[in-house]
Amino acid sequence: MMYRRGYWPLFHMVGCMFILALLAGCDLGASGSDTTMPDDATPGGIQATPQVIFSSPFSIEPDGFSFRNYGFGYPEGDLTIAEVHQLFGDSVCATLESGVCIPTPAAQLWIDTMNNYMTAGHCAGFTVLSYRLFNDQLEQSAFTPNAVTTYDVLQEVPAMRAIAQNYVLQVLEEVWSKTVEGSPRQIIDELIRLQEPVDIGIFGPDNAGHSMVAYAVDKLGEDLYWIRVYDSNWPGVDTYIEVNYAENTWRYSMNGMTPSEDPNAWTGDAQSNSLMFIPLSAYNQPVACPFCNENNTTGLLAKRASLRALTALSPRMYVFISAGGDLLIVDPQGQKLGSEAGQLYTEIPGSSLIRLRGALFSNFYAATFPQPSLENGSGAYNMTFTSQPAASTYADWRVLGQGVGFSLENLDLTNGMNEQFSFIPDAYLLQMSYSPGGEQHPILKMFYQDNGVTYLIGIGDLDLQAGNTINFAVDDTNLITISGNGFSDDGVSLFIVRISSAGISIYTTNELYLPANAVLGISFTMWTEGGPVDFLTDLDGDGLYEDYLYLGNLGPAFLMKNLSPNEVVSLLTDLAPYMNSSETLDLVSVLSYGGFLPGDIGTILYTFMSRGMSLDFSMVSSLISSLDLSPDGIADLIFNLNLSDADLVTLLESLDLSPDVLELVVGRLAELEALEAQWLEEEFDNADGGYSGQPRYSAPPPPFSTTMTPTFPPTPTGMPTFSSGYMTTTPTGFPTFSYP
Repeated sequence: MMYRRGYWPLFHMVGCMFILALLAGCDLGASGSDTTMPDDATPGGIQATPQVIFSSPFSIEPDGFSFRNYGFGYPEGDLTIAEVHQLFGDSVCATLESGVCIPTPAAQLWIDTMNNYMTAGHCAGFTVLSYRLFNDQLEQSAFTPNAVTTYDVLQEVPAMRAIAQNYVLQVLEEVWSKTVEGSPRQIIDELIRLQEPVDIGIFGPDNAGHSMVAYAVDKLGEDLYWIRVYDSNWPGVDTYIEVNYAENTWRYSMNGMTPSEDPNAWTGDAQSNSLMFIPLSAYNQPVACPFCNENNTTGLLAKRASLRALTALSPRMYVFISAGGDLLIVDPQGQKLGSEAGQLYTEIPGSSLIRLRGALFSNFYAATFPQPSLENGSGAYNMTFTSQPAASTYADWRVLGQGVGFSLENLDLTNGMNEQFSFIPDAYLLQMSYSPGGEQHPILKMFYQDNGVTYLIGIGDLDLQAGNTINFAVDDTNLITISGNGFSDDGVSLFIVRISSAGISIYTTNELYLPANAVLGISFTMWTEGGPVDFLTDLDGDGLYEDYLYLGNLGPAFLMKNLSPNEVVSLLTDLAPYMNSSETLDLVSVLSYGGFLPGDIGTILYTFMSRGMSLDFSMVSSLISSLDLSPDGIADLIFNLNLSDADLVTLLESLDLSPDVLELVVGRLAELEALEAQWLEEEFDNADGGYSGQPRYSAPPPPFSTTMTPTFPPTPTGMPTFSSGYMTTTPTGFPTFSYP
């Protein structure tokens, strides 16, 4: 079992490290992964000498990874702007100074979307990266010093970030357009014809998907074939897909067993469309940024294939939702794209359904269609999502195109809930509308670009019920309008980010009160950074603005007063890359006033830091000291910061805890580490029974709590502008956190 943060060894070293020697001379090296087969499983079920029809030099060991596929348990390995910048080039950067890329709103929303998908598993990333290492496109030592083979590579941040980067290639047109689909018999024929390793995809119950490296085809008897695969769910284990050529069927054990002996094996036939592959060579070609205004060839793959010209691609819209269910898109002509009552549609010309491989979700598609021209907009694109029969789950729904995008976040999808979303692309009115299928408290966001200026607008504190509607729109004069009948009586939170050659400006307020069916107009014509914004009000909805409001800029941190931890992460972390040092101090200051659980504070801080907010040890130390936490509370907060071993030691040193308290803190960290390590080890371990396509657990172990809405004490004097927080300067001499 692998302890990803090293707290358990740390606990055993407390005597020498912290109590007797005060952290002197002890090693906090990461331990390796120990993946074992269940006692009743047969590794690969090799029963006879097969006839080799096709074979590549790829081998499970040493060419596969030694650690297992994972979902959302390793946030430090999530995709970041650094990997996206490397992949697509400078177009993903709002600003680029000294090599540091600050993401555009489009890039950040795309990163969030991809990370949401990867909570269902990183199998496609394992597949592609293992092949790249096998094919000598990358060096193993780039991820783990002194690693010679892929099996030597450790599950540490560099490798996990590379796995995430390679996962996202499957949603790019240059790659998914090379998908080979067909019956099991046709797939065997194509593999034998191609004679090269492929990214093979299988789809099981409710279209749950999984990616593996198919590196050989063997024949046993007249009609039985084995497609030998490297399965990241079972590192070091020989497994194979069994294909009956005569019956035109396939079978695979997600339990690592002999397929014919597993009663819960995934299966398919000529009609199920459940076996496909993408040639791994398709991942070597240059790729274009799907959400940037201009395609470019400055990214990683373009440089690698310098002799290949990038084929210009037409702009596309992508629709993503991080949950299983039926997503149906209807264009202005009534043509359908998506799924409805088990039927798949691709009627919209040029449209496609991208079948993502992430085995913890079902009916898991991304939909894409040609982006409508703003100059020739011809009506609304109406979308409906019906959640699958399952326990309640939170999900995000995003629509991204070149220069424009929408996001619905923090959706609580209960069994069979019907959510409706539409957008109208028009040169004179770019509009989105949302109507929930039940009670919702969503975060709505929209970004767009106009004459070299990018705007990101977010709104929260919404109390919506079935039948409510909320509308966002921007017209050709750059007037943003908000209307609907789902506004909270306590006021609505709003942020606006403006990015231009003159710099980055942030505006926030939570003082918007709007009656049902009224219209609020937001004008940026005269807005200057730090100043108020002009709001126009049409209270009766007759199209005429009767009055003006002038609302001051409260600052990002002030919005936290009305938000739950989930809402803080959804609404405010998009601001992290754009916040200045004063706004960062204000945010940390608000956390010190109480109301959030310690684990939630750690999660909030980590999320902000992972998105580019600069935070050093002095801020965190001062925050922990001001909260007067118990040893367990200190440990819960630190655990969710996902620190490296070196940063953990430095932070504990800076807290100056007594030996007794330090021992309790480290003991609690070890306890949390052991609980989470057990959960993570079993996340993709299906050895004790059938795999239903659903997570084995509904939530990680404590201290992950994200439902409590904080209650703040009375607002201190000066709180609205946060000009007198508990910490106004950063002491010198403290190193900053080293998040790669």
